[in-house]
Amino acid sequence: MMADVFLAKSWTNWLEFEADFAQYCRETYQVFATLDSRTVERQNARLSVNAVHYKPELKYAYMRYGCIYYGQKYSCKVLMIC
Repeated sequence: MMADVFLAKSWTNWLEFEADFAQYCRETYQVFATLDSRTVERQNARLSVNAVHYKPELKYAYMRYGCIYYGQKYSCKVLMIC
């Protein structure tokens, strides 16, 4: 998968994204650490009753990654080795 294709794609579930993200990491030789995340369950609980809620099959409402080569040191327990 070319990097441009990955960045322009959308996913319907978390497993699909994880597989594509792992392939993207292998092809670009990058290693990312999870910096911050929120599950769909937790995010939906924060939303009002009338708001559009996230689908449970997405698993995460958001996940923020950071490249470990940016200069920050991360412990091994938070690394996502691709």
